[in-house]
Amino acid sequence: MHIYADYIVPITAWLHHHPNYALVFTFLVALLESLAIIGTIIPGSLTMTAVGILAGSNVMRFDLTIAFASLGAFTGDSISYMLGAIYSESLASMWPFKRYPKFLNYGQDFFNRHGGKSVLIGRFTGPLRSIMPIIAGMMHMSRLQFFAANFISAIGWAILYLVPGYIIGAASHQLSAESAQRLFALVMSVLVIGWLLSLVLKILARSLNLWFATHVDTLWRWSKKNAYTKYMIAALSAQDDRRQQRIITFLLIWLCCVAFVLILSLVVIQHTWLTSINQAVCYFLQSLRTPTLDKILIFVNLMFHPVTLVCFCSLVTILAIYNRDSRFLKYWLSLMINALLITWLFVTYFTLPHSITLFVMSKSSIYPEIPLCIATALFTFLINYLLQTKPSHSIASYVILAMLFLSGFSTLYLGDNWLSSVIGAYGIGASVGLAHWIVYRRKPLKTLRLPMTTAIGWVVGIFLMTAILNYHHKSALIIQAHTPPSKQYTLNQDTWWYQDEPILPVYSTNRIGRRVGVFNVQYAGSIRELEKRLEMCGWRKQPKSFIYSLIIHAEGRYTSEDLPFMEQLYLNKHPALTMSYRAVQDDNLYILRLWRSNYHLLHYQDPIWLGNIILARKKPLPQKSLMQEKPESSHLFAHILPAVHDYQITRLPIKDPYLKTLPYEIPSEVLIIKN
Repeated sequence: MHIYADYIVPITAWLHHHPNYALVFTFLVALLESLAIIGTIIPGSLTMTAVGILAGSNVMRFDLTIAFASLGAFTGDSISYMLGAIYSESLASMWPFKRYPKFLNYGQDFFNRHGGKSVLIGRFTGPLRSIMPIIAGMMHMSRLQFFAANFISAIGWAILYLVPGYIIGAASHQLSAESAQRLFALVMSVLVIGWLLSLVLKILARSLNLWFATHVDTLWRWSKKNAYTKYMIAALSAQDDRRQQRIITFLLIWLCCVAFVLILSLVVIQHTWLTSINQAVCYFLQSLRTPTLDKILIFVNLMFHPVTLVCFCSLVTILAIYNRDSRFLKYWLSLMINALLITWLFVTYFTLPHSITLFVMSKSSIYPEIPLCIATALFTFLINYLLQTKPSHSIASYVILAMLFLSGFSTLYLGDNWLSSVIGAYGIGASVGLAHWIVYRRKPLKTLRLPMTTAIGWVVGIFLMTAILNYHHKSALIIQAHTPPSKQYTLNQDTWWYQDEPILPVYSTNRIGRRVGVFNVQYAGSIRELEKRLEMCGWRKQPKSFIYSLIIHAEGRYTSEDLPFMEQLYLNKHPALTMSYRAVQDDNLYILRLWRSNYHLLHYQDPIWLGNIILARKKPLPQKSLMQEKPESSHLFAHILPAVHDYQITRLPIKDPYLKTLPYEIPSEVLIIKN
C-alpha cells in the first residue's frame, strides 16, 4: 500500500476540483489551532505545514491560503478572548485551570510583565500560544488594543507556518509520483518526529527544572549549616531577596562558566582537534558570504567596536554620576578594569594558528576575541541589573543577548577570528560579569533619579549613533579588508594548451575545505555560446539552488555519493552555469558545472572556465548487483562532445596519487576545450 498514491493523490485531486473546501479546511485548522486549550493539543507546525504543501501543489491559491489561515487564527483568538472576558471571575475554578493552576498563573505573570505585547509574543511562544488570548480577556485588556495585536500576529503566524510547506509543495511538482511520495513521506516524518521530540524536551525540561529546584534548596540548607560556606553565603546573599536560594543558582552558573573556560583554554593550548573544527567552521561560513550579508554583519560587528564600547561605557558612567549612585559607579569601573585586565592576560599567554589558505585574516588570531569578551562582561552585568530593577525588561535583555550572539557570528562570518576565540570570549566575559553582579546584588538597588526607560533610550540612541557613524566612515575600508583576495593569472595560449602538468586547480572542495572531487573540464570561450550548443544537444539548464539538489536526492533514482546537498563553490563563488543531461539508453544523469576561474588567456575576452562533469548512476534494481564500476572518461564526456565537435579539444591525464584518497573513484583525465 502506498499512502501517497492511495490517499494523498486522490484527496489532492478532489481538492483540485473543490478548492473552496480546501480553504474552509485551512480556516478550521487555523481556528482550532488558536482556540484556548484545544490549540495546545493540536501540533500547529505539522498541520499548517501540510496546508502549505497543498498550496504549493496548486490545490489553492497561496494568497487566499494565507488570508483564510490568518482569518482562522484571528477568529480563534477572538473567541478565546471573549470567553476570558465573560468568565473572568469563574475561570480559575473551571477545568482545566482548576486542576492545573500553574498554566493560568504563568499566563497572568507573563501578561503583567509584557502588557499588550504579550498577545504578539504569545502567538509565537509554544506554551502561551492558545492560552494568552483568554488571559487577555480575563485581565480586561482593551478590545481595540487586543484586536490590533491579534490581527498583526495572526498574519505573521500564517506566513511563518505556511511558507515552508509551500516551498516543499512547489518543489514536489518537479518530481514523479513515486519521488513525490518519498519527499512527502520524508517531510511528514521529520515534522512528526520534531513534534514528538518537542514534547519529550518539554517533559525533560520540566523534570530538570523540578530536580534543579529541589537540589538547589537542599544545597542551600546544607551551605547555611556548613562551617566553611555559611559565612560566604551569608555575605553574598541579597538583603531584600525573598528567595535567598537564588545566590546558590548564581554561584553554580558562575562555577560552570569558570570550569568551561578552564577546560576550553587547556584545549586551546594543545592545538589539537580544536584547530580542525576551527578551520572547518571558518571554511563553511566563508562559503556563505554574500555582499548584502557582508554589509549587515559588518554593521553588527561595529556595534561592539572599541570606539562604540568606549562611548557606551562613558555614557553609563555619566548616568551613574548623574544618579549619584557611587556604589554602582564603583562596581562599573571595577568591571571595566577587570574585564580589560583579564582579557589582556588571556591574549598575552594564549596563542592560536594565524591563518589558513582560503583567505587572509585581517588580524592575527587571538584568544579570546577582545571586543566581544569585554562586551559580554559589561552586558552580563547590565542584563542582571535591568531584570533586578523591573522584570518587564526581559525583552531588552533578549535583544542584548541576540546582539551579542550576532556579534560573535559576524566575527566568524567575516573571518576575523576562530570559533574557539568567540566561545572563549563568551565564557570569560560571562564569568567576569557574573562575579561582579554576585557581589553587587547584596544590597538594595538605589532608586534612579532618571526614569529607567529614559536612561535606556539614551544608551541605545548613543550606542546606535556611534555604530552608524563608525560604519559610515569605515564601511568601505572594512568591506575591502574582508574581501577574500583573488589573484588573477594570465597565460599564453600555447602554455595552457600544451601543459604537461595541470596549471589550473585540480581538486574541488566542499564547504569545510575537504577535497571531494576533480575539476575535469577546462573551457576557453563564450559560456553563453556553450550553453546554447548544449541545449541543442539535449542538455537542460538547472537552477543554482538548494531546492534543485533536494529534488535530485528526493527522486531516489540516482546514486548520491557525488551529489552534495549544498552546492560546491570555487573562490567562494557559485557555478556560473549548471546543466544536466538524462541519458535515454540507461537513464543516468550527467551534471555539468562551470565556474569563472581567475586564469585568463591572452587575447581572450572571457576567462578560462573551470568545471566538472559528474555522473549520477540510476540505482540498480534490488535483484541486480549494487557493485558498479565508475565510468571511463570517454563515457563521462560522451554527451558533451557532440556540442563542441568543431572546437579544439585535447585531454590532460592527471597523475596524482591523491586521487585515490577521494571519497569515490574519479576518472583521472581533464577535458580541455578551446573555441
